[in-house]
Amino acid sequence: QKLRAIGDPAFVPVRQAIADEITALKAVAEPDVTGMALTLASLAEAVDSLPLQNTQPARTAGPAVSSSKEDYQSLDWSAIPSAVWRDLRGLVVVRRVDKPIEPLLPPSEEWYLRQNLKLKLEQARLSLLRHETTLYHQLLDETSQWLKAYFNTESAAVKGMLESLQQLKQADLQPSLPDVSESLRVLRKHIESLGAEVEPVQHGGEEQ
Repeated sequence: QKLRAIGDPAFVPVRQAIADEITALKAVAEPDVTGMALTLASLAEAVDSLPLQNTQPARTAGPAVSSSKEDYQSLDWSAIPSAVWRDLRGLVVVRRVDKPIEPLLPPSEEWYLRQNLKLKLEQARLSLLRHETTLYHQLLDETSQWLKAYFNTESAAVKGMLESLQQLKQADLQPSLPDVSESLRVLRKHIESLGAEVEPVQHGGEEQ
């Protein structure tokens, strides 16, 4: 504004450089820190409703028992034990698992687990507000690891939280800024040129 008020055409290159730098700065995509912080707070509130692993074991219906009371009555008494044993074996389902089944967490440990998860999300929110990118990403990674280790990843709620954490991690808290020193260089060059013009005039005046 001061350069514009001067009205000197010699300052037009300086004003043009400043305008270019302002345009470049406006083009930088700034992260929506407020929106991201609200998302982290919402995720922390949802922790208590997340299902843990093995909280609802899968139920597999066994084969239907074919022998009824009438079936047993139609058999010879000596064949009844074999028929009963056959039906009992049909009720047993054997499953092979690739990894050992972890026991459910006792209520006290479950409470601490959820509280620690909330704490990590709160720490991530604070690091976001402070633009501490490294710590922010580290806390999001740790939160994702805890979700995968202790919670039911087949649940829609857990899947949704993992997706939200991944989206939050993609935000750049410290985007690269353009070089805005060109206008200063142009201004200094113009001032130097003015000084070079004034000096000969002064020497000429002394000679007279």
